[in-house]
Amino acid sequence: MVERRVFLAVLNGLRVKVRYASVNSGREEWRWLRPHALGHNGARWHLRAWCEQHDEFRDFTLSRIAEVEWSREHTEMPMADKDWDAWVTLRVCPHQELNADQRKAVERDYAMRNGGLKLKVRKAMEGYLRERLGLVMADGRLPLRLLESIG
Repeated sequence: MVERRVFLAVLNGLRVKVRYASVNSGREEWRWLRPHALGHNGARWHLRAWCEQHDEFRDFTLSRIAEVEWSREHTEMPMADKDWDAWVTLRVCPHQELNADQRKAVERDYAMRNGGLKLKVRKAMEGYLRERLGLVMADGRLPLRLLESIG
């Protein structure tokens, strides 16, 4: 039911009230959102929405939304979501510490051409892509990497 209501809110430009379990605050609380997009990070769905509580665009993990109350109120975004509208190109290549055979294997895994790969992604989703590719860990440390960013 949550997913359906969120999808319809995005589709119809409706303002919604959600009961959201925030990992940052450690609390479950009600918030008013103005959703405009859905995104997938390779593991979970996220709702991209203007959060009225914080007066900014944020990502909300769909599985953390326990309940949705919707209004029939159509809403306009208070401003453009620049991070959603902007695209960035992430260039990745096999990590420089790999030997030649290891680099070739990684190049095959990711269908790289000329030793690298360009991936175009919305700026708002860049962090998720970097994490998914193992370019950065959630705590900011660098993992033992097969790939590295080259630009």
